[in-house]
Amino acid sequence: MIRRYNEKEEEVMYILWKLKKAYVQDILNEMPEPKPHYNTVSSTVRKLEKEGHIGHTSHGRSHKYYAISKKKGYRSVLFEHLYNEYFGSEKKFLAYTIEKLQLKKSDVLKIMKKR
Repeated sequence: MIRRYNEKEEEVMYILWKLKKAYVQDILNEMPEPKPHYNTVSSTVRKLEKEGHIGHTSHGRSHKYYAISKKKGYRSVLFEHLYNEYFGSEKKFLAYTIEKLQLKKSDVLKIMKKR
């Protein structure tokens, strides 16, 4: 089951979703400056693997990692948290979304028709 990741874990997962497969060094190369230490990234990767969120294929003594947990599933977890913790009702959520995206009534009606 997918859970909310901490900041370091989330960063690793987004990189794996983007790259599809990567060595720890590849993940590190994708991170912004200041980059964490190699061992920090390696520990995060191993923790995520132990929990079943990522897997690996062996290449000699190296491991190439890939995401098992899907980005779409994680998006759902984040949305549920956001909705429950910050809105709690469809009306509040929709009002906020319409205001933030500056949608017109006609935009909302078009979106609803596409469903």
